[in-house]
Amino acid sequence: LALINVANYWEKLFNDCLKSLVNEPANFKLNLDLDYLELPVDKMIPLGLLINEWITNSILHGFHGRNHGAIYLSLRLTDGKYLLTYKDNGVGFNDQNNFERDQHFGHFLIDGFAEQLDGSLQKKTCREGVHFELEFE
Repeated sequence: LALINVANYWEKLFNDCLKSLVNEPANFKLNLDLDYLELPVDKMIPLGLLINEWITNSILHGFHGRNHGAIYLSLRLTDGKYLLTYKDNGVGFNDQNNFERDQHFGHFLIDGFAEQLDGSLQKKTCREGVHFELEFE
């Protein structure tokens, strides 16, 4: 299978999402923290769809009413397992938009993409924004 450079793909994905969803894309930042990694297409497709959904949710919901925001993406390979970390500095979850209680279609998509990767997805507690971790092989 073909291998895809993770950093190049994620930067393009982020920029394409911004161009389609916001008027001032320069006010939104992507902080990538990853080693040089290439992944096969069969992993990169569900991973790209999952990250696209997270970025879209951050822009439409987490940064709603704001003209700026930051997203952090990390991918590490340790002992044959990948750990993907996603964070944003948006509004996060509260009683009105609780992740567990308010299962929107996007959350089902995210769960499905994680399942395609045979991954374990966790929502982490944080002071600001959202924080997800996905571990997969």
